[in-house]
Amino acid sequence: MNEYDIGDQPVATATFRDVDDVLTNPSTVVFKTRTPSGVETTYTSPNANITNPSVGVWKFTFPAAVTEAGNWVVRARGTAGLLAAEESTFIVRRSRFGTP
Repeated sequence: MNEYDIGDQPVATATFRDVDDVLTNPSTVVFKTRTPSGVETTYTSPNANITNPSVGVWKFTFPAAVTEAGNWVVRARGTAGLLAAEESTFIVRRSRFGTP
């Protein structure tokens, strides 16, 4: 599991494969984030924070630095062309500073 500090700007990566295990691009990819306090936000391609650096590989760069410590969840889902999903979790460590 990846670990970040308050003030970092995480990048999540999702890999999509078809039924034959071949890297494949969905037509549309949706990334959903959930903060430790339960706030969910959805980002749908095309979006400046979502990139497709190679076939089957999609990256989501958080639009801002994380400000909440705890367990974060990211879900990537292909919603058109290839229906597939994956989830990942990362930890944001608490800062020892009052205002990091």
